[in-house]
Amino acid sequence: FSRILSVIVMALVLERLATTPAAVRRIMIAALGSALVPLVGSFLAYLIGAPLLDRRAALEDGIQRVRGTFDQANGFSRYLLFIMIMAVALYPHMPKRWRLPWLASRVGLGVLMILTYTRSSWMALVVGLRVVGWLQSKRLLLALIVIGLGVALFVPTVVDRFSDLTADNGPDTALTGEG
Repeated sequence: FSRILSVIVMALVLERLATTPAAVRRIMIAALGSALVPLVGSFLAYLIGAPLLDRRAALEDGIQRVRGTFDQANGFSRYLLFIMIMAVALYPHMPKRWRLPWLASRVGLGVLMILTYTRSSWMALVVGLRVVGWLQSKRLLLALIVIGLGVALFVPTVVDRFSDLTADNGPDTALTGEG
């Protein structure tokens, strides 16, 4: 209940703040600029040999999930989800001189999104980007297909993460009363 209430309060505050196009621009710059801290922090921590991993949520096969500057990988992936969808939607409206650095930072966020190993956020990202592509640019839909195939081909842990959904783990002890 408190999470839903906090979202409602944030939406009301944003409505009061976003009264002019200049105010909306400042809010978007602040929201998207907030991604610099987790992006730089995560990659610097990785480079010095102390990646920001979610120690409480290691997967069964030993894969460590990146949590960035957040407490858990799930929260980090939800943050990345919204930032990436907003960034892709704003890309065509960016000044040309900012497009390459903008794209490079979004690729970095995409790498972090993959390393969270959060399937629900991956799927929500695909759906969100498809909606943006449908409404804004059909070329984005083609780019999504190419990127998705590239990730599936060159990042086998992503495919493994979805394949364990269909794996037969034996009888369900919660339903049979055994164990």
